[in-house]
Amino acid sequence: MEPVSFVAAVGLAVVTGVGGWVGAYWGAYWKKRGEQAATHDDIDKLLDQVRAVTEATKKIEAEISGGLWDKQKRWEMKREVLFQAAKRLAEVDEALLNNATVLNENEKKEAEWLVKEPEQEVRMSWTEIKSERLHRWSKASTEFDETRTFVTVVCSKETAMVFNEVGVFINGLAAEMIKNPHRYDEARTELFTKLFAAKKAMRLELEVDPKSLSTGSSVTQ
Repeated sequence: MEPVSFVAAVGLAVVTGVGGWVGAYWGAYWKKRGEQAATHDDIDKLLDQVRAVTEATKKIEAEISGGLWDKQKRWEMKREVLFQAAKRLAEVDEALLNNATVLNENEKKEAEWLVKEPEQEVRMSWTEIKSERLHRWSKASTEFDETRTFVTVVCSKETAMVFNEVGVFINGLAAEMIKNPHRYDEARTELFTKLFAAKKAMRLELEVDPKSLSTGSSVTQ
């Protein structure tokens, strides 16, 4: 019985050794496969990130080539022009009022001076004041004409037309006021109407009014 027991013991040892080696082999194998799988996952994630960046880059390039970039620049230019137009509009309105005031005052002084000749210093002082007011009007009018030229370039035809109407009206009114200083008071309502139309047109261009588009068309809410 001893030889059999010895053989059995040896066989058991061999089987145990082989089994341990096989287990160790497969353990190492699956560990390696796990590490490789993790590495592949990292690579896949990196590739996904690269693809995302590439797609974003292509999208930007498409926007630029498609004109969206230019559209943004045009919008910024329009906004700048309209902000300047709003400032010029206020300046020309104030200058026109000052012009009307000085012309009315000049009419009164001329009538008084026909009765009593003023001192030379008084007349010279008034001449300087009148010249300064008229120069201010001339400057405001010229700058407004320059601005409405830019409005014609960057804004819609409707807005350009409104600004042209304002320009024609105020220049015509200023010319009439030289002959009739009271013409400003007579045309005040019409002047305010045209100024209001210009401000409304600017709001439409800037889409300040949520119910309107830059073209002036209404949007149903």
